[in-house]
Amino acid sequence: MKQLLSAFFALTLLTACAGKAPESLLTQATPEQMYEKAMSFMDDKRYREAVPIFEDLERKHPYSKWSTKGKVMAIYAHYEMERYGEAIESADQFMRLHPGYPELDYVYYMKGLSYYNRISDVKRDQEESRKALDVFVELQKRYPRSEYAEDVQKKILLCLDYLAGQEMTVARFYQKQGRFIGAINRYQHVVRMYEQTSHVPEALFRMTEVNLSLGLRSEAQKAAAILGHNFPESKWYNKAYGLMVAENLAPAEARTSWFTRFKKGLTELF
Repeated sequence: MKQLLSAFFALTLLTACAGKAPESLLTQATPEQMYEKAMSFMDDKRYREAVPIFEDLERKHPYSKWSTKGKVMAIYAHYEMERYGEAIESADQFMRLHPGYPELDYVYYMKGLSYYNRISDVKRDQEESRKALDVFVELQKRYPRSEYAEDVQKKILLCLDYLAGQEMTVARFYQKQGRFIGAINRYQHVVRMYEQTSHVPEALFRMTEVNLSLGLRSEAQKAAAILGHNFPESKWYNKAYGLMVAENLAPAEARTSWFTRFKKGLTELF
């Protein structure tokens, strides 16, 4: 078989050097030979040349195992070429047609990464973050022992951070505009829904600020106390403590009510 493949590749190269597409050779090639030819392009990062062969392989030998493998590799090729839309579409089609594929976690992973790589600045719409998060969470649920699990968990946290960042951007805008109710609702959403993200300390501080602006001194004190318990070294707690002192309030006094656990504190705060 190796001798046949070598002869096939040599003949293909001669044809290509002559300035002609190797259509006749690929027409006569076996599914395995077509796959190997496409993979030789993949190994050289010549993805644009590999994809048409994978597609031709699927058309001519739709029930071959090489066609199935080729469809997976085509998803990867689209991803490497930053054709994320094509990668996502191909991944969706593959999952519909091959729900029992043994390495379907890889297809989920490629789809999630394709969304993830389209994530923009937190000041813009985070629809791609939401879609990436949905795919990664589904992958994690279906394949908890996947070899991609560790990276997926990191990506999930980053997606959450992007989503929380967008909420914070909107909330800060509302606060600057004096739209305090809208602002505090956004800050509360960050604390409740994105508690593992880096934005929670600031959200609690902003809640302290806004509650003071609204004259809700007790609520401001609660927010500052939760912030002090969970993030005592944070610059945001130092700021909140300064506000409390200026208002003759002491965040630490709330310690007995909600100082034990973050979750308990949230329950009392909301």
